[in-house]
Amino acid sequence: MKNPLNNSIETRALTFGYGRHSVLKNINLQVPAKSIFGFLGPNGAGKSTTIKTLLGLLHIENGMVHIFGKELNANKMYILKRIGAMVESPSLYEHLDAIGNLHYTARLRNLPFNSIPSLLDTVSLTQDANRPIKQYSTGMKQRLSLAIALLAEPELLILDEPINGLDPNGIIEIRQLLVRINQEKGCTILLSSHILGEIEKLCSDVAIINTGSLVYQGNMQNLLNAATGNENLTIHTNDAEKAKIALGDRFDPSIRNEALNVTVSSKLETASIIKLLIEKGIDIYSVERETSGLEASFLHLLNENNPS
Repeated sequence: MKNPLNNSIETRALTFGYGRHSVLKNINLQVPAKSIFGFLGPNGAGKSTTIKTLLGLLHIENGMVHIFGKELNANKMYILKRIGAMVESPSLYEHLDAIGNLHYTARLRNLPFNSIPSLLDTVSLTQDANRPIKQYSTGMKQRLSLAIALLAEPELLILDEPINGLDPNGIIEIRQLLVRINQEKGCTILLSSHILGEIEKLCSDVAIINTGSLVYQGNMQNLLNAATGNENLTIHTNDAEKAKIALGDRFDPSIRNEALNVTVSSKLETASIIKLLIEKGIDIYSVERETSGLEASFLHLLNENNPS
């Protein structure tokens, strides 16, 4: 286990359940400080329950939660002042406008108001700041909830499905915002999302939970290679049919959009293919590599750890 000072979040044998129904089973989670950390799992796996225990919203039955190197229950006020959070669907005052919601939260948390205009600009709500929240779209409510989470300039940001309901432009804006917060403020971000493509783009580290147990935790790139270690190559040549024949049955090549497609398990196989094609007098215009991707690795791990 890593030194807790290197982790913004660390849980030890965290266990939680409702009656006889066990939801979390000995969760040992380590979220490196200043990372953007992806937290993945299918519906009902325990993601939201884990997040609620980290925020002190659920009583911990067994195990411990350390945040900023301090035990949560004994230091709750100190810890929560340094955290911004957005959990599940936004909880907003529908009769107020965006400014009213931000002012009300600032008063509750004894925070200054001077950052509110810049936060509204950051989440692209300046023009709609005086509209009642009941007139907001789901995406606008998500962006306002993120602004509220950022009010205290947190050292740790915990976000549960922050891009739900956003259109493609909104997703890109939130992605760029989170990267900027992480890089410029050194803020650790724990991010739960069903949109695996965004997790892959954003996160340096990731954990996957399934039926209440962690099935993977570590570096994102290692996870991308964990499923099979395979890569798909798209090879553009002067003669795709000749290239396919040259590779024969060994690599099981195929042709798509006039390009040769082949799956390899190592860089040595890639080098062997290129060498063989050159020896056969085939001109190679380009070789494009595509890993199996987060979705494939995610599904592979879930299948490997399916309790049934």
